[in-house]
Amino acid sequence: MGGQAFTDVNQTARPGAQAKADQPTLIADRVNTKIESSGKPLPNANMATAHAEIGVIQQAYNAGKTQGAAMTLKVEGQAVCGYCRGDIAAAAEGV
Repeated sequence: MGGQAFTDVNQTARPGAQAKADQPTLIADRVNTKIESSGKPLPNANMATAHAEIGVIQQAYNAGKTQGAAMTLKVEGQAVCGYCRGDIAAAAEGV
């Protein structure tokens, strides 16, 4: 985005300094509403639980690169999980 690439890893491999439970993601409200209604723990509400797809969108947003920008997301290793399929679209709308 704007000549800058962002990378991330899933929450279990993310360095502790970047895995902050007190740092909400762009979709924190959406995920927390789902958590409250289902009573189940879900990923992507904060950077401690965020999957890489959401983490990389969050990084771009924090860097001020998302406003009016197009983004290409490349996922390697495993297929995008069911949680992230909907959460990616929601995060993209939030930027």
